[in-house]
Amino acid sequence: MKKVVIIVIIAIVLVGGIVLAKVGLPSLGLNFLDGERGEVTRGDMKVPITAVGTVESRKLIEIKFKASGVLTKIHTVEGAMVQEGDILAELDPIDEKRNVEAREAAFARVQSLLEKAQINLEDLKVQLPLRTRDAEQRLVDAKANHDNSEYQFNRVKGFYEKGNGSENEFITTRAAFQRATAAKEMAEIALRVAQQNEIVLIRQAEQDVAQAEANVREAQASLDDAKQRLSETTIVAPAAAMVYSILRKEGEMIQSGTMTLGGGTPIMYLADVSSMFVMAQVDEADIGAIREIAPQYARPGKTQLLSEDEYRRRGERIIEAFDESVEHDATTKAAASDNNGGTNGQPSTDKTTSHEVVYDHSKDDGQDAPDAVRTELEGRPVKITVEAYRNEEFRGVIERILPDPIQSGGSVAFRVRIRIFGDDVRKLMGLQADLSFETKSQDNVLLVPNEALRSEGTECYVWVPFREPGAKRDGSKKVWVDIGETDGVNTVIVKGLKEKDEVWIKTPVLTQAERKDQEK
Repeated sequence: MKKVVIIVIIAIVLVGGIVLAKVGLPSLGLNFLDGERGEVTRGDMKVPITAVGTVESRKLIEIKFKASGVLTKIHTVEGAMVQEGDILAELDPIDEKRNVEAREAAFARVQSLLEKAQINLEDLKVQLPLRTRDAEQRLVDAKANHDNSEYQFNRVKGFYEKGNGSENEFITTRAAFQRATAAKEMAEIALRVAQQNEIVLIRQAEQDVAQAEANVREAQASLDDAKQRLSETTIVAPAAAMVYSILRKEGEMIQSGTMTLGGGTPIMYLADVSSMFVMAQVDEADIGAIREIAPQYARPGKTQLLSEDEYRRRGERIIEAFDESVEHDATTKAAASDNNGGTNGQPSTDKTTSHEVVYDHSKDDGQDAPDAVRTELEGRPVKITVEAYRNEEFRGVIERILPDPIQSGGSVAFRVRIRIFGDDVRKLMGLQADLSFETKSQDNVLLVPNEALRSEGTECYVWVPFREPGAKRDGSKKVWVDIGETDGVNTVIVKGLKEKDEVWIKTPVLTQAERKDQEK
């Protein structure tokens, strides 16, 4: 029984093979080996440069307390939007209150010392001139006594030398004269000392007052700082921002940002999301083209530092001018097509357009205007997409190209900072973005699917459908072509094909019978 079944199966297979060999697959409706066709079309070729980067905010603001203490309350959460003046966190004020009390005591102490120094200065300014006047009067008396003693001594001396006076009187008057002379010299010395003291002691007392005043100012500043830190046991948002991260928990001990060598304890970071950016890494092979489409103010060597409003204003103008240029090109092509009735199947001359944006100085109000009047490319927008919002497309403008290269794994890249424009761009914070830079655009050119292209060395060709005489279906014919730019899907055909020509994307597979016919 088994042998009979086997014989039947073999017979069926043999008969089927004979039938297929005679009539072929197409006659049986089996056309899955016929291959896949494509067509040469006419359209626009845009060659983008792609890159990736992470969306980041304009800047991160570090929040620290100037005061020290225990963190008692945090009034916000990560991801929340806060406005300028909103309370962010609070400290237990007990430590800062004690610090204020200590600084008040120190201030009272130096204030008292200042008052004493001022009193001493005023006293010296009164007493020392009086002492000087007293010394002057004493000198006057000493001089008068000296003159009188000298007169008496000279008179007695004259009598004594003539033998008319007594020796005892001579000695007595001489001693009196000597004492008067000594008293005069002492009065002169006392006057000089009084005069010197009046200068030196008053100047010293003035310095004491100045030092005391400096101590008071220092103590006042220290007290004001302590009061300020006490008031800053509640910290508020310095500007409108998003809470990027919170680093501490309630109950932790916080160190002052002004009183410690380490700079204090960071509490949280706020992200200024008024503007959003992507820092993309562009391969060195593409950076030249990126520089060509960047605005003048963003190109290395010509980079300008502009205000935030000016960066935003120029970026919006670039996008607006670019859109107007694209719309104008589309309108022009549509009008030309209507007027000429299309291309009538004839290939037109390839035309490369640059969508140049001419800088309009009339909108600058004379501020930050580039040199003279120019017509070169001012900038092109960048297409930005993120996986989290696949149905939304954002635009960006190159704002800066950093000149320092980044080397990684043997390759070199450059960082390109791109400002994002669009609705609610702050929701993109931290997401990875895909960027597409449109660097070249060719309009009305012949395009062929990349899958249809083949190569031999540096030459390219395609297989086109071709039916030999007597053949039951199309075969293939090799056609050499000259190619241009590619966008990764289609390639520009410069020479070798015309519009609506068919090409094989997948060439047909010949049956055994067809191969035999070709051999014959």
